[in-house]
Parts: sequence; C-alpha cells; structure tokens
Amino acid sequence: GNKNCELVMLINEELKKAPLIFPSGFKKEVPSIRACPRCLTRVKWLRNCKHMPCGGCGKKFCFSCLALQSSDGGWPCHGSSFECEIKKAQQFG
Repeated sequence: GNKNCELVMLINEELKKAPLIFPSGFKKEVPSIRACPRCLTRVKWLRNCKHMPCGGCGKKFCFSCLALQSSDGGWPCHGSSFECEIKKAQQFG
C-alpha cells in the first residue's frame, strides 16, 4: 500500500476530520467531504443531489455509496433514490 505517502496521509486526515452532515433525503449522516473514487480529488457537498461531479477528472460519483456513473449514464446505485448504502469516511493506503 501507499499509506506512508505524505499525500495519502494528508487526504486521509482531511477525510477523517470532515464534519458529518445530514442532507435532505438521506436517512443517515454522511461525511461532508469525499474523495473522488477515480482520482482522489476532494469534493465537498454543495447541493441537494447525491450524484456529484468531480472537479478534478469530471467523473460523476454517488456521494453516498461512492459508485461511479457508468459510461451509458446509468448508476449502480439505481439513480437519484437516496436508498443506497452510505459508506463511511474513506481511507486510502
């Protein structure tokens, strides 16, 4: 793994310290900051939609379950329903 990499340690620390939020439509709290599952760019919750675009690579991902949008525009977590699994704060390495 790369858990001793300084960048990974900084990302992990930021994700661990991110405040939890309770967005409208969610049944549980989620971290207010996520790392893009594709490129690790940090994304902050900004709007009332669980599908967020990454500012780094442009890929859309689910802020709740962290699934990436498929190339045909579909979602493994079945669209905009807020019923998918809520993943805990991410940690890399």
